[in-house]
Amino acid sequence: MTLDAPEVKRLESEQNVAGLIQALSQPDLNTRRNAISALGTLGNPLAVDPIIALSNNPDSNIRTLIAQALGRIGDPRAVDSLVAFLADASDDVCIVSALALGKIGDPRAVPSLLNLFSSD
Repeated sequence: MTLDAPEVKRLESEQNVAGLIQALSQPDLNTRRNAISALGTLGNPLAVDPIIALSNNPDSNIRTLIAQALGRIGDPRAVDSLVAFLADASDDVCIVSALALGKIGDPRAVPSLLNLFSSD
């Protein structure tokens, strides 16, 4: 079944996390973007692993959305992926990842954050 943007909005309004997770595999880029954002807004920890699975996406805008969603969810399982994003070629991905790590507040991220800010 193919989902479009209005369908993703409906799933979000229904707080249908399972449906939004399925939308992450849709071929349409905008549908995937909307699903990532919606999952971040809902903040359900069930979405963490499926969102992390998208972390190697070549599109920096998608990686930025991933970091933002993981920060909104606030689950410590996202720390390793967000730390890896600190070395991303995209400044936006790095900044959003650092903010997400700050929101999560896991001490495992401190050395990487200190290294990021001391390397300038």
